[in-house]
Amino acid sequence: MKILDNINHTVREDLQDTMQKGSRVSIAAACFSIYAYQELKKQLEEIAELRFIFTSPTFVQENTPKERREFYIPKLTREKSLYGTEFEVRLRNELTQKALAKECADWVRRKVKFRSNVSGEQMPGFMTVGESSYMPISGFTTVDLGCERGNNAYYPVQRTEVFENGRYFLSLFDEIWNDSSRLQDVTDIVLQSISTAYRENSPDFIYFFTLYNIFSEFLEDVSEDNLPNEATGFKQSKIWNMLYDFQRDAALAIIHKLEQYNGCILADSVGLGKTFTALAVIKYYENRNKSVLVLCPKKLAANWNIYKGNYVNNPLVEDRFRYDVLYHTDLSRSGGTSNGIDLAALNWGNFDLVVIDESHNFRNGSNTSTDEKENRYTKLMNRVIRSGVRTKVLMLSATPVNNRFVDLKNQLALAYEGDAGKINEKLNTSSPIDEIFRQAQKAFNTWSKLPVTERTTNALLAALDFDFFEVLDSVTIARSRRHIEKYYNISDVGTFPERLKPISVQPCLTSLDNAINYQQIYNVLDSLTLHIYTPTSFILSSRISKYIDPSQHGKGLTQAGREEGIRRLMSINLLKRLESSVYAFRLTIDRISKLIEDTMQSVRSYQNGSRVLELNDISDATDWDDDDQNNDIFTVGRKVKIDLADMDHVSWLHDLEKDAENLELLSLMVQDITPAYDAKLQELLRLIDEKQRHPINPGNRKIIIFTAFSDTADYLYQNVSGYVKQAFGLNTAEITGSVDGKTTIPKLSGDLNTVLTCFSPISKRRDSLPNANQADIDLLIATDCISEGQNLQDCDYLINYDIHWNPVRIIQRFGRIDRIGSRNCCIQLVNFWPDVDLDEYINLKGRVETRMKLTVMTSTGDDNLISPEEKGDLEYRSAQLKRLKNEVVDLEEMSGGISIMDLGLNEFRLDLLDYMKKHDDVEHTPLGMHAIVASTPDAPPGVIFVLKNINNEINVDQQNRLHPFYMVYIGQDGSTVCDYLSPKELLDRLRLLCKGKTEPDQSLCQQFNQATDDGKNMDANVLGNDVHNINILTVIASESYDSFAKGLQSELAEAVANRPRKVDAALFVGRVLTDTNGNEQIVDADTAAAIYFDLVQNGYVDRHGALTDKYYADHANHAVQVAEEVADCAASVIDLLDSVYSDKVMLPENARSNNVELKIDPDKLAMPEFKALWNKISPKSVYVVDFDTDELVQKSIRSLNRNLNVSKIYFKVESGEMTEIKSKDSLLDGSAFAKADQHQYDPQAKIHASQSVKYDLIGKLVAETKLTRKAIVQILVGIEKAVFDQFKDNPEEFILKAAALINDEKATAIIQHITYNILDEHYDTDIFTEPTLKGKLGTNVMKVQRHLYDHLIYDSTNERDFAADLDTNRDVAVYVKLPDGFYISTPVGKYNPDWAIAFYEGTVKHIYFVAETKGTLDSMKLNHITPVEQAKIDCARAHFKALNDENVVYDVVSDYQTLLNAVMK
Repeated sequence: MKILDNINHTVREDLQDTMQKGSRVSIAAACFSIYAYQELKKQLEEIAELRFIFTSPTFVQENTPKERREFYIPKLTREKSLYGTEFEVRLRNELTQKALAKECADWVRRKVKFRSNVSGEQMPGFMTVGESSYMPISGFTTVDLGCERGNNAYYPVQRTEVFENGRYFLSLFDEIWNDSSRLQDVTDIVLQSISTAYRENSPDFIYFFTLYNIFSEFLEDVSEDNLPNEATGFKQSKIWNMLYDFQRDAALAIIHKLEQYNGCILADSVGLGKTFTALAVIKYYENRNKSVLVLCPKKLAANWNIYKGNYVNNPLVEDRFRYDVLYHTDLSRSGGTSNGIDLAALNWGNFDLVVIDESHNFRNGSNTSTDEKENRYTKLMNRVIRSGVRTKVLMLSATPVNNRFVDLKNQLALAYEGDAGKINEKLNTSSPIDEIFRQAQKAFNTWSKLPVTERTTNALLAALDFDFFEVLDSVTIARSRRHIEKYYNISDVGTFPERLKPISVQPCLTSLDNAINYQQIYNVLDSLTLHIYTPTSFILSSRISKYIDPSQHGKGLTQAGREEGIRRLMSINLLKRLESSVYAFRLTIDRISKLIEDTMQSVRSYQNGSRVLELNDISDATDWDDDDQNNDIFTVGRKVKIDLADMDHVSWLHDLEKDAENLELLSLMVQDITPAYDAKLQELLRLIDEKQRHPINPGNRKIIIFTAFSDTADYLYQNVSGYVKQAFGLNTAEITGSVDGKTTIPKLSGDLNTVLTCFSPISKRRDSLPNANQADIDLLIATDCISEGQNLQDCDYLINYDIHWNPVRIIQRFGRIDRIGSRNCCIQLVNFWPDVDLDEYINLKGRVETRMKLTVMTSTGDDNLISPEEKGDLEYRSAQLKRLKNEVVDLEEMSGGISIMDLGLNEFRLDLLDYMKKHDDVEHTPLGMHAIVASTPDAPPGVIFVLKNINNEINVDQQNRLHPFYMVYIGQDGSTVCDYLSPKELLDRLRLLCKGKTEPDQSLCQQFNQATDDGKNMDANVLGNDVHNINILTVIASESYDSFAKGLQSELAEAVANRPRKVDAALFVGRVLTDTNGNEQIVDADTAAAIYFDLVQNGYVDRHGALTDKYYADHANHAVQVAEEVADCAASVIDLLDSVYSDKVMLPENARSNNVELKIDPDKLAMPEFKALWNKISPKSVYVVDFDTDELVQKSIRSLNRNLNVSKIYFKVESGEMTEIKSKDSLLDGSAFAKADQHQYDPQAKIHASQSVKYDLIGKLVAETKLTRKAIVQILVGIEKAVFDQFKDNPEEFILKAAALINDEKATAIIQHITYNILDEHYDTDIFTEPTLKGKLGTNVMKVQRHLYDHLIYDSTNERDFAADLDTNRDVAVYVKLPDGFYISTPVGKYNPDWAIAFYEGTVKHIYFVAETKGTLDSMKLNHITPVEQAKIDCARAHFKALNDENVVYDVVSDYQTLLNAVMK
């Protein structure tokens, strides 16, 4: 019998001897791994057969009752162990699984049979080889073979020979093997499963396999109640079948979010069809018999009304939509009729779904308490959402956020009724939603103050918290046009057309000689008071109480505030209308003049007595643009009724008379500007003429002309339609939204849908409409009533006849033709600007600022000055208007604003969900799979790795949204194309490359297999000549920290072994220094002394020749100062300083290896005092290494150029003879032979070792240095030719010396860039049982009583005496000489404290003590310990201080009395 401990004697080593040619092997175990086959491949190929029994049901239907399956490996885990267990991650990361699986499958076919236990009985595992048996055997994996540690505290295996009852196990195996009632043959299934590891995978499968692994928890948590129910039939609807794929994805995601979170914001960019997406969602809920309300700006009502009307020209008539349409402003009304609905009788609280178009109008929010001031937002919250049935909210906006994240929060609050608790419990976040947005805004404010070069999108993403992205992912959908172009197959849809550079024109006001200009009119406008709109402000203070309704106090806009708003709005409006057209300006002047004249007549005719003055405060709605008409002042309040006896009518009359005079002057100034002399109109006709004669797309004659005002639209229709009809035979239409449109086509209906269908028949699918009018309209004049929600991409030419003050509106107008699926190659935007300086036009101080003041008043009812946030908003708009003069931009590209595009991951989850309904193949698929796809311009050649951190608790800076999965895209040149901080972009690229490609690309697979030798060689020649541009990616998480730290520190110890040990003048003598110009100088003794003197003076070197902390601090800040004599050679001097280290730096602690075995005392191990001690001192600590690879490459190049000297190979023949044997000693010392002759071949013969033997120079250096191939190639390319040419003289020496020099630089870099972290992970007490401690009693071992072991190994007499005192002191409960397995990681090697001591509580102040014993404390003060030892001690102090426990102390003591002084009370 033999015991294999799987540490010093492994099962693998034993089997390599036991398995012979022709051996018969039988294994009963829980699982089988191809990596175990790899370890014994040579022996397994020689055996005659292998029979394998899966001891639990595997690859069969599992019927074992759940209660009997508590302590064994789950079936799926057993089956997937074929491709490697969780402890074989390191092997799987070599990426050779494909080749290995192929070899293993071939071997299985020839030599192996698999059967599985189907009896439900438990079968302990064992193995027989010939007539030898091994047990217990849990599985056939590298852990069971002793190659990997796994998580076993111990794993001894007993080998029994035939004469020791070994034949019993063979007989037992035969009995079970032949019992068909117990076993079922699964060989074919196992083979099929192994083959999946080497099959060529389709890119489509790898995409979904990736999603399955990343989002598998989503599949477990998802509720069918939160998913779109296809049984409703909404996917058979007309609207669903008109959607593009990206719109369908959005619709499904919206429904999921509405069901789970009660709300969603659809923030797709302009031109992506948000209206149709929303209609699909509405259809889903209507099919579930839900009541739907659409709230939109009044100007967009026609867009929504089109699709619910029972008309032949409604493309969606068969869907029979029944939703209600109301306006934003209706929320401020208490009665009347709107869009055919009686507002007084309407049950506002009975809507199951509210769709809010242009939801950004509600972004200012408000206090939602019912006893505070009410505005439109609070009324929506209280009337519609909080009251009645539970209401879901879908918000549509291309600009949900401007430059405040609170904009988004206010809109989202509608979904959770203003009660943050309702959303907090649903979100998977660590902070409440209010705190999340507060921190996000703080991060944005900080980011916005960065220099322009640093103010990048990635910088902002890095600054935002993980929770913020989780919120966005949960409740928003936002895709840009670039996103759709990149990541969706739009071949069936078409692409976005090319945007030509905008044409900007600035015609003067008129072509008349000596006529007035814009500036002169502006000056007169500035003098207008427009007090006709503010009569309340002239009421005498003693009478004002008559006009205040106490019941309305605090419930909204006051009458005085409303009047002031109208006055300011009209002052702005006059400027807007002048910029629009002289015709519109003149009409407004005339209307205001008439209102003033009528009012003055009433005041003048007033005498004594009472007379009530009635005023309509808004004279005519056509004076205002669509955005102004969406303001609350158009719907609140009533006619103004004021008794003139209560007014200061004299002052009011004075102001009115002054305004009347100025208005008359303005009218005279523009009365001569007829259409013939209207320079702006004539420029428009010229542009139309140019476009018709020289179309930008062949045969396309269509033009859209946008204006903000219906009066201007009327003016243009009157003066343009006749001209284009006569000149070009084109038909014109006008759409203003207030009344039916006009057309030059006789008897053609002027309704919106008919006109737009005739204008853009392809995009409106006219051919599919029954009885549709086939007439064509080529010129469309429209207001902003169609600036949103319309597909008019048949047109390729759009003219903004006036520039809207809001840049978003300009982009939205252009979005009518700048849409996906356009048949046009290119499109043109033309902007008319007033003939003034742009800054004057923007007029931030006057026009825009007062416009925003009105927004403040209408929201709050007060007259506060503009807030800093709003001022930022104005400056943002101003900057964008300037930008729009020269280019067409997307909303998400506007600098200074916030975009929420491309952040959500929900579409991938839904992608996976849909796939899993039809496929079940991903669950059993092995890890480590790959697919080969062709690169694209947006996805350059490289590798996308999907890695999993096996330490689930560590999420780097809490920034990885996919934790524990880490994705990284490594380009062909070794650069990082994209990483885990941008998961949306990475998954988008993956989907673009893979989705829909359901078959492997055989041509690419063949190339890849040839380059990698069918997957055997995955780290070289993968890309032919480009192999040296590929990084080898190592996953540190795949190995234990212990093994990683041990390997790293041992490696460093070797690397620095031959370095200088201290800084003195001798270090520099004879060295070659290079200045900034490349000139070299050799350092003489005087210069060396000067260099050393300056280093001491600057505090860089201490009296022992060691570099100080000050040196390293200045080094990190690039501020190291050197002697004036070598100032130009500072870099060379610093390189020499960096090479200095003690020969003991980085050496791992020496193991206490002895010869006599110690036994642990289980009673001591179980003592409460020891358990408490161990619980407090066992946390682990690690250090993190972070250095600059580029810097390392450059330093390595310099070091090789200076120091790499390789001797040439030559042949030397020596001969000698021994004449007599003089003595035994002469034989031992080799002097018995006398040299007689020697001959050396001429080195000029140019003998090159590399001529006949091929060396993998790069591969060898990679292996020696553990750097990437890219880094090694950069170093070799960078060194001088003469240095590199030494390789052919002596390749082996070149590789060894070059690797040593590179490792020198690597060691320096690592040592200088190490930081510490305390982990939650603890040492287990198994470190006391793992090693076999041996010594010699009386020499270095003593018998003890209070020690954890029965004996104690001491390293010095001081330790022996210290232990003897501990052992006899009654205050000591238990103590232990700590083993090597307990250590603290430090930059200079791992540190093992000497002692851990637990005292009985009562007589000591520090109950738990960790001690380091030194000869004397005086010796420490005299620096008799090395700097390395001192550094370790300092690190230990910091480590134990971080435990933050006053009962635990660490110190250095010389003897037991010193210890007592430290612990006694």
